[in-house]
Amino acid sequence: MPLDLHVAPSQKKAELKRREMFVDEDLHELVFTKYRVLANGTKYLTRLVDYYGDVSLIGDEVRGLAEDLRLIAATSAEERLSQHLRDIAAVCERAMAEGNNVYFFGD
Repeated sequence: MPLDLHVAPSQKKAELKRREMFVDEDLHELVFTKYRVLANGTKYLTRLVDYYGDVSLIGDEVRGLAEDLRLIAATSAEERLSQHLRDIAAVCERAMAEGNNVYFFGD
């Protein structure tokens, strides 16, 4: 099962909503293997290291994750990975603009 990304003002509401998108498992593995050194240097992206775990990002943490994602996307030689990270960052930025939080639910 994929790592699902939800946007909502609370975890309870996020659990009831459809996912915004999912994190591709192969690309997740690539971030935490090939780009491990960069990923480990981030504050918020490292919280997603467990593909099957749940993570809540509240308030400014959402902005921090978007910044972490854009950093890795800018340094990646794999266009598919860069685009996926930019897509997740865009969801985070939309969530911030709407005053929402971001929740990742693993299975």
